[in-house]
Amino acid sequence: MFLFHINLISIIFFLSFPSFVYASNEWLHSSGNFEAQRHSHLKQITKQNISELKKAWIFFSGKVDNRNVVQATPIFIDNKLIIVDIFGGVYALNPENGEIIWQKKFKPPVGRRGITSQKTNNSKIYISSKKSVLELDAKTGRTLNKFESGLSLLPPIIVNKKIYIATLKEGVKAFDIETAKEIWNYKLNKTNVNPRIWSGFSYDRITDSLFIVTSNPGGLYGGQRSEDNLSVSLISLNRKTGKKKWHFQHIRNDLWDLDLVGNPIIFSRKNDTNKLERVVVALSKTGDVIFLNAKNGSLIFPNGIEKINVPISDVKNEKSVPFQYKFTKPTPFSNIKVDLQKDFNHLTKSDNIKLFKIISNAKSGNYLPPSFNYNLIMYGLHGGAEWPGGSLNKEENSLIIPFNREPWVIRMEYKDLIFTKIQKISQELWKLIHKVNQVHNNVLDFLTLANNPNEKVINKITSITNPWENNYKYNNISKILYSMVPYSGSNEFYINKCSSCHGIGREGFYENEFKGDRYIPSLVGLHYKTKYKTKLSNKFLKKIHNDLNINFDFDDKEVSKTLSGFKKYDEFLYKNNLLGINGFWQNLLDVEGYPASAPPWGGIAKLDMNSGDLLWKIPFGYRLNKNDKLIAHGDKNFGGVLSTSSNIFFATGTPDEMARAYSSQNGDLIWESKLPFAGSAPPMSFLYKGCQYIIFTATGGQFLGFNNKGDATVAYKLSSCN
Repeated sequence: MFLFHINLISIIFFLSFPSFVYASNEWLHSSGNFEAQRHSHLKQITKQNISELKKAWIFFSGKVDNRNVVQATPIFIDNKLIIVDIFGGVYALNPENGEIIWQKKFKPPVGRRGITSQKTNNSKIYISSKKSVLELDAKTGRTLNKFESGLSLLPPIIVNKKIYIATLKEGVKAFDIETAKEIWNYKLNKTNVNPRIWSGFSYDRITDSLFIVTSNPGGLYGGQRSEDNLSVSLISLNRKTGKKKWHFQHIRNDLWDLDLVGNPIIFSRKNDTNKLERVVVALSKTGDVIFLNAKNGSLIFPNGIEKINVPISDVKNEKSVPFQYKFTKPTPFSNIKVDLQKDFNHLTKSDNIKLFKIISNAKSGNYLPPSFNYNLIMYGLHGGAEWPGGSLNKEENSLIIPFNREPWVIRMEYKDLIFTKIQKISQELWKLIHKVNQVHNNVLDFLTLANNPNEKVINKITSITNPWENNYKYNNISKILYSMVPYSGSNEFYINKCSSCHGIGREGFYENEFKGDRYIPSLVGLHYKTKYKTKLSNKFLKKIHNDLNINFDFDDKEVSKTLSGFKKYDEFLYKNNLLGINGFWQNLLDVEGYPASAPPWGGIAKLDMNSGDLLWKIPFGYRLNKNDKLIAHGDKNFGGVLSTSSNIFFATGTPDEMARAYSSQNGDLIWESKLPFAGSAPPMSFLYKGCQYIIFTATGGQFLGFNNKGDATVAYKLSSCN
């Protein structure tokens, strides 16, 4: 009988353990807890006193990248606020005034999308760096241990003296936290597909399960893939063994880059028989919400899903599938289908000639495959949901989800694999030459024996580039090598008249989501595109150039000769399997550079976690034009949300650079404040000396529509709290 009571007490403690974590006045994980609930139990700030919420302090790191932003929510442990900067800096700040207690520097990216800590007598901080996860002393920032995991973008999870790390490309790894020895490694690579883990990693103590969400299988062309893979999936792992318990694949052979996104959210609900069940939730770029039983992966709403027939791709060797899933319960909060007849009615065709040319040759639909023969227009490439995920309102058992709704165009192009290889060789040669020059310059600097040498400039180049930005560096090398290739490589007419736009290897150009919508089509494989087969002529080329105000007044014989040479070369490429396929997507913009569809371009939704019903949906943020005129209520956002126990949630991440608070009950806006830069990570909250603080990471936005990059961490508290 005594043992029964002991076991009962242990079970009660075990099941209620998360409540001890929630009751803490600290914030020990960037998502609040391992269940990724992003909920604060604090309720000092209420609807009645929120007008008193004022800036307490602002910390500027002095580290600004002109291409990237900080996406890590801070943590609060042992009376220290722990933050990161974009170049590998880690800081412990005084929570009362934002002053630095200690700071360290590591190889970036550091804590890309979050930080973990462990509360003990000697508290530890766990943070990812370029090739490993570091264990730091919370008191001093001193490095105590290193776990050689490979690159990870997500905060690790610590359970029972083990640390679990979701790597970007090497699966999930477990290490002994004391010896730093690897225990197991669950790899995702399967049948020529190795999906990445870039946005979601959580843990449920009750089922003792680790959860990950995975990316697109890689690119928008799937001809080399097998259908049997683990891309775009929610996966459950046995924490102790690293074996897969179950998985659910949302999209089969994803051709659109519609990843599952955000840390899986874990919570408890009462089912139809009034029994408590553990649920894991995955959010998607499509707007679907996936509710699965955390123990076995079964659907919580089995009648809320159906198979829909989808068109088969007309692209050679594409591995498209005949059906995908459509969710009706939980109710989706957004979708991917664009209404080509209605969503652009607010624009005039005469002012948006380029846009309506794209639309005139476009299709849209649920999981319509990309094609060479039409432009595919859709929502969802930047959400639906995005990497910040959602927030659980524990008081109402509801989910708050920020989402995006901006249009995109997907195009398919052929590529010359010979030229692609030449580009790679040119890049390696350029790197070698650059390295030799750098060594030479370093030797010269050393020989000058300057007493006060200038401080080295931080390299601000990140992985975010337009397709041709790096190519410019080694274009001369590519040009020399490619001149040895017949037809286009040695065609003087093309080199002198066309290559400045279409590229040395006819590869074309396009701007990505960081720059704009400039697009110059590839000329590779023109004769294999149905839409061009009967049209290629000097007259046709002159018209499409002149329609875009580009002068095209060339000799018919020269043009015909060049087109004939292209055709022969493309036939050679085709016969020798050297004609590659590339898919890419771009923002679909109007003539003013704004998202082309009618607003709202983003919003926030509330979902009932018991019924699966959508309770409300509101526009989030606003967009002003150059004359400060309101043009959109509801804008794209990449910041995130935080729920609190006073039925208030905080939200940020819109281009208008505001921090906002809303009523969780009805979505009413109740407070807003201007940040130095746009919010770039979900907010967090903690209690210090009796005052509740709300912290916003504000380093700007990296995509079109955001004006400034920055380096701010901003703290708010009630002015009446001293």
